[in-house]
Amino acid sequence: MERMTLMALVMGAAVASAGEVKSGLQPGEEAAAWNPIHVAGPDRGTTKCPICTYLERPMVVIFTKDSTNAAALAARLERLVANHARHELKGFTLVIDGTA
Repeated sequence: MERMTLMALVMGAAVASAGEVKSGLQPGEEAAAWNPIHVAGPDRGTTKCPICTYLERPMVVIFTKDSTNAAALAARLERLVANHARHELKGFTLVIDGTA
């Protein structure tokens, strides 16, 4: 009976790890500084690096190539940031134009 339980645990762990999707930076990984052009929010008109400016505060950064969807993404992110203001959550929606 113990052997079957152990086998089930090993098989379950293998299936869980095989189906796990990882996106973006993982916990503990460092992000490089960059200087986006801020078009809205408290940093409007600057090129401040969000990481350098807000250091250890929690933040959500959305990258999109779809400029038609960017406003909807930004609105949802603004609501999320407002709901978590007590944690000093910061949010950024970046539209990538692909011309770099």
